[in-house]
Amino acid sequence: MSNMPQKLGRKFHSVFSFAAVGLVVLAFHSPVNAASLSATDIMGLRGPPFVTTGVILLTFQSVKATEDRVIAHYDISGFSVAPVAASLFIPVRNFDPSGADGTFDVYSFTGDGIVSTDEWNSGVLFQSFSGLGQPGALTVDITSLMASAIGVGDSFLSFNFRVGSGLDRWFLGSPVGLGDSVIDYQMSAIPLPASLPLFLSGLVGLGVIGRRKKKVALQAG
Repeated sequence: MSNMPQKLGRKFHSVFSFAAVGLVVLAFHSPVNAASLSATDIMGLRGPPFVTTGVILLTFQSVKATEDRVIAHYDISGFSVAPVAASLFIPVRNFDPSGADGTFDVYSFTGDGIVSTDEWNSGVLFQSFSGLGQPGALTVDITSLMASAIGVGDSFLSFNFRVGSGLDRWFLGSPVGLGDSVIDYQMSAIPLPASLPLFLSGLVGLGVIGRRKKKVALQAG
């Protein structure tokens, strides 16, 4: 019986030590899960000067001067928390490079998931690329943009691809042998719980109790 407090102290100390080590590993080693989000809908639009009666939908994705644009919608309704990193990956081919003056502009807006002709002028300029030549693909860091959209409860994150200046004619998608424009993102695999500070306080308390019981046992002996 005289060894019981000492044994309890050792058990408490062991539990506390293993738990503390586990929490340190958790805090400093939080891996991420990488994935890609395909567009819910992506289509080209054609407007003036080649269309005099408004805007029409295209069966291909082309971005050129004032007449061709591409709209892409991405469903983000399934995200309860924002990714730790996110980028819009746009495979492109430039059939008519116009030199340093040519730009490829990315506009962002909140869409409804379906490309329509009334989205011709949708969006605010998010990023502009210039002097591209033949890049193969464009990458746009949208980490903050996606976090903001998820934070306000938007169901879709949408983009309008345009040529701001120059005579470049860009093509996207399978008709020219390119992959889809996707959002590549990374999620934290092990989010730390909000109750972690309380849990740590409890473990510290267990450690204190264990040390006190051990001290009492030694004094009794």
